[in-house]
Amino acid sequence: MRGRFVPARLRLLVAAYGVSLTGSSTLPIALTFTVLERRWPTSDIGLIMVATSLPLVLTLPMAGVAGDRVRRGALMVGADGARFVSQGALGLLLLGARPPFPLVFVLVGAVGVGDALFNPSLSALVPAIAPGEEQRANALLGVTASVATLAGPALGGLLVAAGRPPSWRGHAWAVRGHGGSSWRAAGSGPSSGA
Repeated sequence: MRGRFVPARLRLLVAAYGVSLTGSSTLPIALTFTVLERRWPTSDIGLIMVATSLPLVLTLPMAGVAGDRVRRGALMVGADGARFVSQGALGLLLLGARPPFPLVFVLVGAVGVGDALFNPSLSALVPAIAPGEEQRANALLGVTASVATLAGPALGGLLVAAGRPPSWRGHAWAVRGHGGSSWRAAGSGPSSGA
């Protein structure tokens, strides 16, 4: 990675990570507006955030072990594929007039599990993709994460606003956009044997 040269596998990993994280960052905005517009209790916003975080926290230790036992690239692609399926189902569910909150809760929880499976493998994959250049590779991933976590909510807000009237269509498109970003990332993700 001397000068401007970045290995192709690292470029692919960074691109897939950026797309996936941007999509993931749209989700809280879309779900918050969904809860508010459907006049669900505002406490449901907190429950949705718990549904994302709790599975992440509970699954993370096992995900680290899985990342050591299974091909990391395959685990990351599988996690993004699972997020694509759960978010696609959630997006379709939100297109309905009255999506049942418990099902929304479960599908959001599936995203947390996907995040837990993805993140430890990403950290462990960097040395295999950029040996001897881990510091630069991690810096590149860090910048990508910063940009994605800023761009995602803005994109989520635009998608919600674009769905008016009724705005729940925008919520569904934002959620489906996240699922699509996971699918795109899964299709271009690392194929490393590491």
